[in-house]
Amino acid sequence: MPPTDVIVIGAGAAGLAATEALVSLGKTVTCIEAGPRIGGRAFTDTETFGIPFDRGAHWLHNGAINAFIDKGKALGLDVYPA
Repeated sequence: MPPTDVIVIGAGAAGLAATEALVSLGKTVTCIEAGPRIGGRAFTDTETFGIPFDRGAHWLHNGAINAFIDKGKALGLDVYPA
């Protein structure tokens, strides 16, 4: 492997954004993802229905202070502690 200036752990939204920003600054970057795909908690499912289906984010964290928790409950979404 060639020398790397920065190693980014995780290819979710933040990891991909950090990788892009670092590359734009001329850095040599290696982005490492433990899972079988990039995208983190949000992704598009292309297998279940045979067509692309945006599954969105799988979970929200910081429930005590995350404003989206109350919005989800108001919309009748299932919101439960992990």
